[in-house]
Amino acid sequence: MDEAVLEAARDAGIRLVLLEVYYRHGGIGKPLAGAQLRFDGRSVEDYWRHLDALSSRIDRTRVQLGVAPHSIRAVALEELVRLHAEARARDMVIHMHLDETRQEAADCRAAYGATPLELVLERLAPDGSFTAVHGTHAEPRTLDAFLERGAHLCLCPLTEANLGDGLPRLANGRGSLALGTDSNARISMLEELRWCEYGQRLRREERGALVDGTGAVARRLMEAATAGGARSLGLPCGAIEPGRWADFVEVDLAAPELAGWTRDTLAESLVFGAGERALAGTWVGGRRVHG
Repeated sequence: MDEAVLEAARDAGIRLVLLEVYYRHGGIGKPLAGAQLRFDGRSVEDYWRHLDALSSRIDRTRVQLGVAPHSIRAVALEELVRLHAEARARDMVIHMHLDETRQEAADCRAAYGATPLELVLERLAPDGSFTAVHGTHAEPRTLDAFLERGAHLCLCPLTEANLGDGLPRLANGRGSLALGTDSNARISMLEELRWCEYGQRLRREERGALVDGTGAVARRLMEAATAGGARSLGLPCGAIEPGRWADFVEVDLAAPELAGWTRDTLAESLVFGAGERALAGTWVGGRRVHG
């Protein structure tokens, strides 16, 4: 699978951070079973040997590696501590599913006396290299403490809805927010943007749930999908400015879904009214690779 991903990245000319997953247990204190067996990481030592082998084969101008201990249910605490320490020594980003389900949080509290995110705060001291994926059932005060350290939260609204896992409780404009796809049931960043906001509206029963410092919703969401994602992956992109990679998406301003747009309404028109037909192309390193 890794080789296929790297080959596809080379052929498409895309830029990629390959987050290599470590998956060792079928639940806290439980062995892998059934379909889970194909994910077996065998040992922390084998995991790093595998990453070293991948590292020797990648084009570093296109591909970087990151570390992804799957979750507290799939990685024992002592393994997690070791993976985190080595990742920091190698200056690699770390992504981990945390507090995705109520059952995960309950099992973690029963085993360790803390929820997954509480455990990460206590044992790992996360910083800007660490991204929590989902955080759906994290307590607001715990999530605030996590984000105050400069760590990131990655939401995957379509997957969270597809699995029925629930909605996180987010504060307006607070912390570094990124957007992802996770299970890839449908790949549409515009839908992820929309449902990041709509989910919060449904939860709170109010409009304009996620806003930036000026009270704008679309700009806050666009920031999560661009600069927020770049910070989460440790990449120098996400904004069109000197010193950043020229990685961006081209928008067709003549698309019917955007009819009537103005400079003041374009972001809202794109986020809340458009689909993929409004996206005209993708540029990587200043070169058009799609569209």
